[in-house]
Amino acid sequence: MACPFCEQSGCDKCNQTGQVEIPGCPNRYVGAELTQAITFATHAANGVLPVAGGLLDQSAWFIEMWTTLENEQNKINAERMDQASRRR
Repeated sequence: MACPFCEQSGCDKCNQTGQVEIPGCPNRYVGAELTQAITFATHAANGVLPVAGGLLDQSAWFIEMWTTLENEQNKINAERMDQASRRR
């Protein structure tokens, strides 16, 4: 990912490459509160706000399943677009 310290211009933190590698799952470095905030922000961008009657009234398992399903659908769509671009 882009180095957050130098904004890809190269520094000692990224060995002058402008890129840093995150070994393993990034969720190991992100707390539960930030993960939940990102989930809420993502759904809010799609019009589902974290308010009573909206996202906050949904069960945690449903929100997690919904997010997982959206992520998998995005992967499938990206693969299809990649395959289509290769055919051209």
